[in-house]
Amino acid sequence: MSNLQTDINSFKYKVSIVCSVYNVESYIREAIDSIIAQSIGFRENVQIVMVDDGSTDSSGAICDEYAAEYPDNIVVLHKENEGLSRARKDGIPLTVGKYVTFFDPDDILSSETLENVVRFFDKHYDRTDVVSVPIYMFGGYEGAHPLNDKFEEGTRVINLAEEWQVAQMSLATAYIKREVINLIDADEQLVTSEDAKELVKILTEKMTLGVVSEAKYLYRRRGNSQVGKSRSKPAWYLTYLEHYTEWAIDYCREKLGYVPNFIYYTLMYDLQWRFMPARIENDEISEEQKREYVTKLFSLVNGFPSEVIFCQRLLPVYHKLYLAYRSHGATPPEVIKGEDGVHYCFAYNGESLHPIDGELCRIHFIRLSEKNLTVEGTFTRPAVGIDFSALYASVGGERVPIRWTGYDESTLSAGVEICTSSGFELKLPLSELTSPTTLSFEIDIAGTVIPLGAPCYEKFAPLTGECEYSYYAKGGYMLTPSAEGMVIAPATRKEIKRRDRLFTRALLRGEGKASKKAFVARILYKTAKRIYPKNIWLVMDKADRADDNGEAFFTYLCKNKDKLDCTPIFAISKSSVDYKRLKRIGHVVPYMSWRHKILHLIAKHTVSAYSHDEISRPFLENTKFYANLMQDNQVIFLQHGIIKDDLSKSLNRRHKNFSMFVTSTVQERDSVLRCNYGYNEDEVVLTGLPRYDALYNAPEKKITIMPTWLRKLFGSYDAASSTWSLLDGFEESEYYLFYNSLINSDRLLSAAEKYGYTIQFMPHPVFFPYMDRFTTDGRAVILDPATRYRDVFATSSLITTDYSSVAFDFAYLRKPLFYTQFEENHYETGYFDYERDGFGEVEKTLEATVDRMIEYMQNDCRLKDEYRARIDSFFAFADKNNCRRVYEKILEVEKLKDDRR
Repeated sequence: MSNLQTDINSFKYKVSIVCSVYNVESYIREAIDSIIAQSIGFRENVQIVMVDDGSTDSSGAICDEYAAEYPDNIVVLHKENEGLSRARKDGIPLTVGKYVTFFDPDDILSSETLENVVRFFDKHYDRTDVVSVPIYMFGGYEGAHPLNDKFEEGTRVINLAEEWQVAQMSLATAYIKREVINLIDADEQLVTSEDAKELVKILTEKMTLGVVSEAKYLYRRRGNSQVGKSRSKPAWYLTYLEHYTEWAIDYCREKLGYVPNFIYYTLMYDLQWRFMPARIENDEISEEQKREYVTKLFSLVNGFPSEVIFCQRLLPVYHKLYLAYRSHGATPPEVIKGEDGVHYCFAYNGESLHPIDGELCRIHFIRLSEKNLTVEGTFTRPAVGIDFSALYASVGGERVPIRWTGYDESTLSAGVEICTSSGFELKLPLSELTSPTTLSFEIDIAGTVIPLGAPCYEKFAPLTGECEYSYYAKGGYMLTPSAEGMVIAPATRKEIKRRDRLFTRALLRGEGKASKKAFVARILYKTAKRIYPKNIWLVMDKADRADDNGEAFFTYLCKNKDKLDCTPIFAISKSSVDYKRLKRIGHVVPYMSWRHKILHLIAKHTVSAYSHDEISRPFLENTKFYANLMQDNQVIFLQHGIIKDDLSKSLNRRHKNFSMFVTSTVQERDSVLRCNYGYNEDEVVLTGLPRYDALYNAPEKKITIMPTWLRKLFGSYDAASSTWSLLDGFEESEYYLFYNSLINSDRLLSAAEKYGYTIQFMPHPVFFPYMDRFTTDGRAVILDPATRYRDVFATSSLITTDYSSVAFDFAYLRKPLFYTQFEENHYETGYFDYERDGFGEVEKTLEATVDRMIEYMQNDCRLKDEYRARIDSFFAFADKNNCRRVYEKILEVEKLKDDRR
């Protein structure tokens, strides 16, 4: 480091910015321009050291272009690719600024950032070695970073010994004094937290951190940036623990004789993301390595101060309780009365950590009629060595035992069970209720009965503790939340109207646009109830596409509307290619429009092939303003394919609350009833899929490749358009490389020409916005997204898929197929075994897939007897009456629910 200047009074520039560059040609100009535009004056005060880390795109050339324009300010170092840490380390000796920072070349600085930082640093030079600026994300996700809380009290110098709930983990948002920059000696074995490791060394020098709230570091959230890819690498696991967390604890003990709380806090902030995933999903490390990692991970928190664990804002309370339990050597917490002498708390050494309150008790469903009140919920039992004996309801002071339903769902942390949510049901007869009565919940812990206070109301409950004057009324009774639980009281129409006025006015007074929109929406709802027919069935598939069970059922209802007792309305985006076609069939409204949302409130049923949250809760995070109005809308799940895997984690009743769940085979229905979905025999019906009624057979010499999607290839989901964002690096994924190679296989395409077949490619609909990523030489056909599935099934002579349920549609027509499974199924294994139960061969490689296709072409794509026998025994129905059965079952389920009230 001979080029480093050591005289702090003589620097060529105020700030040196080290920028490691690797394949960022799309973003780097915007990044450099944001530095050049700094108000401090770029030419006089700023140096950029661009380290081109072996880029294979035009990034290096762009760096040279800027260096040619600003030869005094920009230095470029071209080198072989060795990774971010090494590139930064190689750039440090070239810096000549008073303060040094490390900038990522796809990010942006607000225009006054450097000016604000330098002014502050010069003023407080002797007090701190590091100055931090806030992070704001943009691109794939927008918003302030969770660690921006340290800027809430404004620009200042923080004493980390006293104000220890502070974490600074990014070198990109840190400005470091020249005299300590030589402490940085980047650990090239780390793929994450390499910045945080270097900051541990620097921050423990003075135990202070400067914060400048006026500046902004704009962090571009790309799906598969260097940071995004690190989780898949083996070094993310054991190497991280050994080289960062264990190292930091040992470093502080050796240097200071103890570990400061701000270091514990920083470590815990980073560790919490490792405790939240249920399992370790990485095929790159062995099962033995996973076990070693988990053992070390949980052992690591042994000795962490409990207050450091409990002050983490993003970690769920059950995780906190379990980690505190492990941090005290698996010693169960005490149960003591809090400072008020009334409420109980979990505690260690007499210090209260968390109240034993309604957060443990969650209300999922409430049914209210003139006869009964039924409350269903879950009570969470933390796995902390405490005996949670029984749950009670206190009804007007009288203790009533609560029935456990047998539903148990464990919450795992890296494969370790940390708590279990057990289902309960309370049914109270209301015939003798003549005055307001408080219903509360109590838990027996080792013989001590403890009141829990107000429960948490989950997304399908009609009450909420978040809105003033929340209420739910039905059958002459009204429920309202209270600090103890909930109050149930007989209520006249006049009393209910009065409560509704109070609630509606509170919305108008509420903060934010959503509350005021809800005020207007509830008025529109009352008007719509008077105008629209009473028996509306709101039908849909996806936001941007129909052509599924929703459309098939909607078509049936419209064609038979004179004979059926319902008013069908279809919801789909106006921009969809299917919108105009559906308008020719019946009444259509734009998906997620206000008309759609108001109709949802007055509809008797929402009937959908999909299960996205916005289908049953179109107001999404603002559902709390409408919760009591949404209780009479029953959600009918038509499905968009036969379930063969165990999807109970995503489709269970507490997550989706279907009133009716359609199935097509005896095995499928048994699987839904047997697994942890939470539906009863009346709710899971055997009807067949409505779209099967529209299937027809008109075979041509076409072979279609129809794979499913992979969740790991996608980022965020947009409810309005029902689309997923594709992550960067898709073209490097095994999925893309396999299928793009398959549709360009010369051997396959030559055989197709020889035998007179056309090769077609139709990926899963989530790929439709990204179809241009796939390329062909013209011999294979990439089908247009507007192509209807029923037409593909009709005209194809053979299909291959991996795990998609399109295999069942094709098999329903008694046509041949086989499976291409080069990647493991990303769903939980269910009742269907592809080798034992499948309707065709299972191939694992590209070569074998091509061989199998050629074999079928040579044999005129005939269905083999073995697979015909499997198909014939699989489906419950082979007629054209699935839609009729679904309609009749909806009426049956509707009547059963009315009778139970």
